[in-house]
Amino acid sequence: MIKEGNAYKSKTGEVGDSKQTADYPQYKSIHWDNECNFSLRLKEADYSKGKLTEKGEMLEWKNGKTLARFYEQGDDFIFEIVFSEKPSSNIVEFTIESKGFVFYKQGLTEKMIKAGFTMTDEVMGSYAVYHDSKKHNKYLTGKAFHLHKPILTDANNNKVRCEFNIDSNIMAVTMPQDFINNATYPIILR
Repeated sequence: MIKEGNAYKSKTGEVGDSKQTADYPQYKSIHWDNECNFSLRLKEADYSKGKLTEKGEMLEWKNGKTLARFYEQGDDFIFEIVFSEKPSSNIVEFTIESKGFVFYKQGLTEKMIKAGFTMTDEVMGSYAVYHDSKKHNKYLTGKAFHLHKPILTDANNNKVRCEFNIDSNIMAVTMPQDFINNATYPIILR
């Protein structure tokens, strides 16, 4: 990633917020020459003390006990939160901003279930993200990306999928309470 002003550019977007003077735990995904974009920012009470630093091929944002990591893995961009100890809540919130996209929550209707359709746990409850009005030519089907259900992993490599919901400008991830109660820390939400 290359630092430009107060943000770091990756091949798919930017980490931080180039329009702000403070460092933010945020990833902005840019599509079709910025005709459409999507920003996901960890919701925090105080951003002023957080700092983005380079750690090899990874960026880390730290504010007290809060640690966010950003890195590329193949064609994917990873934004993860590391909990060194049991969090006070099993819900992690992110603010979102979007330009030119619509979000479709994936699921099965009763009619689909009766007809024998199935869906993996990874896809059920995830979101397919499409251009809000265009497809064909450079837009192909109009699908830009997919937001899969987050995975929570503990220090012993035990894993569980988390539920999440997008409502207006908030994405709320619900980590299973029994997992965080019994996990070996640190745990990583990805």
